[in-house]
Amino acid sequence: MSQFYQQLAALSPEQRALFEKKLAAKGLTNGLKSLNVSTIPPRPADQPIPLSFAQQRLWFVQQLDPENTAYNVASVLKLKGALNVSAL
Repeated sequence: MSQFYQQLAALSPEQRALFEKKLAAKGLTNGLKSLNVSTIPPRPADQPIPLSFAQQRLWFVQQLDPENTAYNVASVLKLKGALNVSAL
């Protein structure tokens, strides 16, 4: 969770109401309702995860021509130098 959402979650109900008033005063009428992470219901574990558009496209291309290996391009990359673990 980002620091912003952590700060919002830590607000007391009074602080949250005041924050929503200040947002409304600036013309942001949705207030925190659009930012409330808990309003999005979790996906049930027994349901399949839908494919992204890119995954659907790749599936379609493979079904269209199963022998085509255009997306299976092998490449090798050799890295030299010390490994920056924090960047990795």
